[in-house]
Amino acid sequence: MSNDVILIVDDSKFIVQAYSRVLLGLGYRVLIACDGKTGLFAAESCNPSIILLDMHDMDDVEVLRKLKQTPSTSDIPVLAISSLSEQNSQKLIQEGAAGYFEKGTMTPEKLENAVSGILEGAAGYFEKGTMTPEKLENAVSEILKKRLFGS
Repeated sequence: MSNDVILIVDDSKFIVQAYSRVLLGLGYRVLIACDGKTGLFAAESCNPSIILLDMHDMDDVEVLRKLKQTPSTSDIPVLAISSLSEQNSQKLIQEGAAGYFEKGTMTPEKLENAVSGILEGAAGYFEKGTMTPEKLENAVSEILKKRLFGS
């Protein structure tokens, strides 16, 4: 079992349940916050390994900003997940997100790859603010190849 704690900040019970089921099945511990204010408190109080942040309006961008401006949470990777198009990804990455996914394209495999990739240090393969789903998948593939084949 992993010691990593994943904080899910989303107001959709369905999404929270789906992500929780996948992450718990992978051995992660999961915390849930139903809104940004609760998410900020949970991040400061519990110091999660990664935050999955639902991004559906400007208030959520402010939550991301606060997470990145607060000394106790600024180093926690935030994976922004939104129903908005990927055109918004650059803005969110500039605000400090470690990566971005559209909700409609998120699968259990992509969630697993994104979380494990960030936790394994895939974000370190790139300059801050340049992570895209394609780069993340490539980095995770590299990590898995090294783990499986030792090269």
